[in-house]
Amino acid sequence: GGTEYVLKFYRYGLKPKKEITEKTRSLGYEHVVKVEKSGEVASKYYEILEKIKHGDLDEYAGGKPLTEKKLKVVVKELGSAVAHLHEVGIIHRDIKPGNVMVRTLEPLDLVLIDFGISSLGDASLHMTSVNRTAPYSAPEAFLGQVSKGSDWWCVGVIILKLLQGKHPLEG
Repeated sequence: GGTEYVLKFYRYGLKPKKEITEKTRSLGYEHVVKVEKSGEVASKYYEILEKIKHGDLDEYAGGKPLTEKKLKVVVKELGSAVAHLHEVGIIHRDIKPGNVMVRTLEPLDLVLIDFGISSLGDASLHMTSVNRTAPYSAPEAFLGQVSKGSDWWCVGVIILKLLQGKHPLEG
C-alpha cells in the first residue's frame, strides 16, 4: 500500500515553463496538482505528480446534471482555484473538465492540472498558435487574445455543463 504517483513525459523539445512551475509551487499546491519531482532523461523532460484518485470533473458529474447542493460546492471550489492562480498572475488558458481533478470528495477539493499552455500576466496576450480546447475557449481566444477573463469564460461553460448534464453548445 505505498504512495502512488503519475509520471508525465513531455514530448521532445517541450519542457514545463520554469516560471509557471515556480508560481504553482509558491501556491503550496493548493488547488494545483503537486509536482513531487521533475527532471530530464534522454533529452525528455518529465514530472512526477501526485496521483489524484477521484478522477476529473466529468467523472465526478457522471454525465448527469449535478444537484444544486453539489453544484454550489463545485462553483465555490472551482472559482477559488481559478482566483488562486490569478492571484499569482497565472492564466491557465485550457480550463476544461478534464483538467479539473477531484483530490478529495469530503470536503470537495478541486485541483487544476496541465499548465502546458499557461501564461503569466494581466494584459491580453497575443499568441502565435491556437492550441486549446475549442468547446471551452472564450471567443477572443480564437483571435489569439487571452486574459484572466478567458479562464472565467471556461468556468462558466463548465458550470452550464454541470447544470444541464451536457455541454451548452451540444446539438
